[in-house]
Amino acid sequence: MRAPALSRLALLLHALPALADYGQTSRCYTALDDASRVLIPQFLRNISACAVRGEQFSTLDCAESQVAHDTFSVISPLTSTLRRWEAYFHEDVFTAFREHGRDMADNWHLQIKANEYNAWNVLLYSWLEMGSLCFYDNDPQFVGKLEPRAAGLLNLFFASGDLRTPILKVSDRHWRYNESTVCAARAGAERLRQARVVTTMAQQQQTGGSSDADPPADWQRYEAGSHYRELYSTDPFLQGVISGWRSGPYVCPEGLRCQTGPAEQGRVHLPADGGAFLRAIADGILKPDPVCILFRRTGSALAKNTYYVASSNEPEPEVDVPAGGDDLSSLDLKLLS
Repeated sequence: MRAPALSRLALLLHALPALADYGQTSRCYTALDDASRVLIPQFLRNISACAVRGEQFSTLDCAESQVAHDTFSVISPLTSTLRRWEAYFHEDVFTAFREHGRDMADNWHLQIKANEYNAWNVLLYSWLEMGSLCFYDNDPQFVGKLEPRAAGLLNLFFASGDLRTPILKVSDRHWRYNESTVCAARAGAERLRQARVVTTMAQQQQTGGSSDADPPADWQRYEAGSHYRELYSTDPFLQGVISGWRSGPYVCPEGLRCQTGPAEQGRVHLPADGGAFLRAIADGILKPDPVCILFRRTGSALAKNTYYVASSNEPEPEVDVPAGGDDLSSLDLKLLS
């Protein structure tokens, strides 16, 4: 490997600063690097073949045995992370996606043959399309707060846009962030990224994804929220935002004392509807103070310097959508992709 390629690779594989306050760190391979351009697609093809054959020893061992010794250091950050995450979830990526991932009918746009449709080939397709492969290399306990639980393991690989959508999506649309509270990043680029996403969501809640001047109907607001539940996110705070976005009225969670009107620090703000929920978060996240979503009583005292917004992370009841009303192609997702 040439020296320039080595130096670029060292930069690319260096863990990024912790994302928000969740202990998340990530690494990205890119096709711009000479070594990665060859090794990553080769590794993904090999591990796919190993999984399909059902090797007697582990799929990961099988794939690693085919990596040349002098290039193993390139792939080892990924394989060591896979071992930790699969051990934590007591399941391997191939099986988790086969049992809990979107089926091929939902991923019709992927140019993958039916008999080759599996997690590793979906990742390979993403690599060939995007020229990168990003994954979290932190302790997996930070993503073990989702239902269905398999969503945590499938959150390992993510797209690099602001929303940080997972490449391997779960089949169950009624996923939820299953914690009592979740807070935005404290400062820096991560908070700005979250602010961009929430602001865009608030704009779409206001318009229902339509350019019409008339206020959106309930089904349009519901569909806008459903679109984000389809896209999903690997960012814990944005998971909480999407889980807590409702098309109907908001109710104060049991055990909490909520107040309407302008949000105040140290008090739990109860938004009137989904638009008010997103606006309260967007307004708060643009300030320097902490912003948190409360889904239920935590048992801890409220911090006096924190803005709290109440919601529910239970699945939202479906809203009837008129024929032809589920086309949200007009949604502006440029910031999110």
